[in-house]
Amino acid sequence: MNVLPLLAALHLTQPTPEAAKAVFDHYYTGQGKGVVLAEAFLCAEIADQKKENKYDCTKRIEGAAPKGSVNVYLVMLVPEGDKKDLMVQSTLDGVVRETKDVSVEGKGMRTRVWKSISVGKAGKWELKVLDGDKTLATLPLTVE
Repeated sequence: MNVLPLLAALHLTQPTPEAAKAVFDHYYTGQGKGVVLAEAFLCAEIADQKKENKYDCTKRIEGAAPKGSVNVYLVMLVPEGDKKDLMVQSTLDGVVRETKDVSVEGKGMRTRVWKSISVGKAGKWELKVLDGDKTLATLPLTVE
């Protein structure tokens, strides 16, 4: 499939040869060097596996959400064959409320995973993606 027309339609620029080579090198020879978090965002709905867009986030959450649960959606580059355990941690007004493990494995050029996190109280939440004591991403959320 030629993706160039799709990239043009989405107003995305084609990566440079150097950028493409860096991605290939990390995927095929970067074992033990860690994951690259390309994107982290909050998601309300994820397409099921029977649809053409399976496992895509179909409804992003931008800043505020009602009480309930949200998905922390991660898009990563994991070197081929590597396995890594990360964590998603939620805090409400600075107090840790929940920590969940997220295991990822390099089985393809793009790894997508998500974790559902309960946000059952109103207030200022932060959802963090952690690799040990290193914070990879912080996602603020106001729950109404």
